[in-house]
Amino acid sequence: MQNQIKKKNFIIFIITSIVFTFLSVTYLFGEDFYDLCYSAYMLRNNKILFVRYKNPTLDPILRTFELNIFNPKTGKILMVNRPDEKIYILPSISGDRSTISYHSIIVGNDYLVTYNIEKGKSIRLGFDTGGYFTRVAIDYDNDTVAAAIKRGESRQAIYLISNRKSFIKRIVNGTEFEKIGFLYNGDVFYLDNKKNRKELGYYSVSTGKKFTIHPDASWVKKSKNGDVLVYQSGNELFLFRAYGGESIKISKDFSLNNSSLVFSEDGSAVAICKPGNISIINFPSGDALYFLSIEESYSEPLLSNFKFYCRVGTKILSIFYKKPAQVLSEIYIKKEPYTVLGVSNNDSYIAILEGEKLIIYDLRNKKEIPVKFDFTIENIKFTEDGSSIYIAARRHLAEKGTWTRELYLYNIESDFIFKISTAENTPLELYLTNKEDLKPFVFE
Repeated sequence: MQNQIKKKNFIIFIITSIVFTFLSVTYLFGEDFYDLCYSAYMLRNNKILFVRYKNPTLDPILRTFELNIFNPKTGKILMVNRPDEKIYILPSISGDRSTISYHSIIVGNDYLVTYNIEKGKSIRLGFDTGGYFTRVAIDYDNDTVAAAIKRGESRQAIYLISNRKSFIKRIVNGTEFEKIGFLYNGDVFYLDNKKNRKELGYYSVSTGKKFTIHPDASWVKKSKNGDVLVYQSGNELFLFRAYGGESIKISKDFSLNNSSLVFSEDGSAVAICKPGNISIINFPSGDALYFLSIEESYSEPLLSNFKFYCRVGTKILSIFYKKPAQVLSEIYIKKEPYTVLGVSNNDSYIAILEGEKLIIYDLRNKKEIPVKFDFTIENIKFTEDGSSIYIAARRHLAEKGTWTRELYLYNIESDFIFKISTAENTPLELYLTNKEDLKPFVFE
């Protein structure tokens, strides 16, 4: 009888152990991991600003951002914010990518910081707005900042703040600003969520008045140069030209569920990619440079400053869209399944993922450069000069039984990889992340 009881207790102990072991493994692998590169922004001279999300106890109140700049020329990392600064919203990058603006709190006091990367100097303004910041944007003059500030229940306002002139002015009252930003002429555009609709408008600095672009727009995206806004209302796509103050319909039957937009790096064009056809629109004129009809299913559309690329089956097709009377031509073919990750702005390299192997295809010399890493690539971005690629990747940490997202820089010519933000040089316990906080990684 005692043997049976012991045997029964032993079985219960084993089952309990298995259950607890399963729960811990599920928790470690399925819920939490260490995010060492929450988001990244490309800067001038091949530099990069990467943001880490600090949340050591998974307490929402303690979530703060940490801003770091990596300089590939020196191989050094600079922390932009002070250790005692609490940053709760993502920073804004100026149009020429030379200046960063962010809001922080130090011991209960509000500060707006504008940091010039090239000069290594910052301006810090302290003030009391009577509310709290929800978004910031910096003008093309690298000085003026627009800030959306919560003023109460369902009440927000946009303030215009000048560092050099040291003034703050309320310019627009609204409900909930989903997006704010500057146009090329210093005007401030906004998307205001009014519960049952989203109003797209802008504030004119020359007249001191606000204007409605569209009373019901679902989203908006600005061109790099700030001269154009692309937005959607219903199933129609529009292009708003800031210098003319007019909107042009550029597509109908558009849905983000089965279509996409690809913007050129120089801010001169956008490719509207829908099933079966592609339109390449010139921003300055609003005219279509090309209408491309593709009978087969295509994927991974890319736009450099001069060419459009997409994958059709096992082929990569390309067209020189800035030159008239061109046709889609085949530039690469491979039997094995692969994914196109990116192309350099000067059209010298294209990055391809084949399983776990990265292939850099030299477009000029028409040769493959295969590279094998010990991590899973999530996304890549070529540097400004096209000589290297930044890689956001996920890697399994066997010793900890969990995963981490990391940031690397790979130089193509020297075949050298630089570890920027990895588990080897970072106190992991500060960057524990919930599964619900994860988002697909995008280089801004």
